[in-house]
Amino acid sequence: MSQQTRTLTKTIRISGTLHVLTGLRVGGYSGSIQIGGVDNPIIRDPLTEEPYIPGSSIKGKLRSLFEIKYGL
Repeated sequence: MSQQTRTLTKTIRISGTLHVLTGLRVGGYSGSIQIGGVDNPIIRDPLTEEPYIPGSSIKGKLRSLFEIKYGL
């Protein structure tokens, strides 16, 4: 089987504001689980402590939608 080499030819910037209409939870990993502790904490910005959605989560969702749409 031959390997294909793909070259990035163009980038597209997508920007906008997300409004969550249903429950949304992006969890992180705390490193260890204590008795009575939280086993799946919410990802928060280290400076503001506000919850956020990592770019990798959005990238993964967009990639899966494009793969379905274009049959890749």
